[in-house]
Amino acid sequence: MRRVLIALVMALLIGVLYPVRGIDKAAVVNSRHDFRITSSATIRATAAVNAGEQLCVFCHTPHNSNPGTELWNQNMGSATFSTYTSSTLQSTVGPVSTQDASKLCLSCHDGTIALGDTVQNGQIPFQQGFAYALPAPNPSNLAGMAAAGFTDDHPFAFSPNLANPEMKAPPIGDPIKLLGGKVQCTSCHDPHDENQDQTMGMFLVKSNRASAMCVTCHVKSGWLSSAHQAPPDPVEDAKSRLASSTALFSACHSAFIAADRSRSSARSRSIASRRSLAVSEASLASDVRAISSCR
Repeated sequence: MRRVLIALVMALLIGVLYPVRGIDKAAVVNSRHDFRITSSATIRATAAVNAGEQLCVFCHTPHNSNPGTELWNQNMGSATFSTYTSSTLQSTVGPVSTQDASKLCLSCHDGTIALGDTVQNGQIPFQQGFAYALPAPNPSNLAGMAAAGFTDDHPFAFSPNLANPEMKAPPIGDPIKLLGGKVQCTSCHDPHDENQDQTMGMFLVKSNRASAMCVTCHVKSGWLSSAHQAPPDPVEDAKSRLASSTALFSACHSAFIAADRSRSSARSRSIASRRSLAVSEASLASDVRAISSCR
């Protein structure tokens, strides 16, 4: 009877944690967030937890949880990391606080806490090791890649400056949401559904086709008619041509592990400069051809 009660409580829990998403939480099964021993995920536990196939226990517990929201079962880290900055950033980005929803994500994704380090279930051993934490080379370790902290990641746990004409709040009803007026990890990611974007995965809350995720908040005047959005020579510029069918901004910018940390640039300055010059030259050539045809 006790097991049935716990199962009912957990079912209720995962149904109300993110009611705004309207997503079936069963989508977490066999995703990279499914750590059960029988999961198809690469990273998973070595044994069943509590003598059963408990899926939610790696993050949630119905009783005596880690103080805070979401009935959290994962122990929390105390490490702090450098945050993203830029000469054009018009919002204040500081350390992640215990009140931020993103702090829950970092209990796994900053690489300082073992994935199975739980409040109620002790240390759950993983097939990768007894106290396995995401290593620095793992892209899911946001703080450890290149020892950059969060300086190479899109800022999170901050309030965007909506007075900036190049920023806007997500429309009402959009899957992307500000939480308490802040951009949090769960503004853009749903930890229960890995493949709402069938191409990219990454637990995005919606498809990022044509950079739909980015342009939900970022307003770039002139973008739609620019040479960067529609390269004049798509055969020569295969990278941008591919990006135009998936994530346009991602051809030059990355939300995670950016090469040029000051602009979340997907590539180094030298490569970006050469590409910009090539596009400018191609655009100039196109203009010359157009003028010649009008003579």
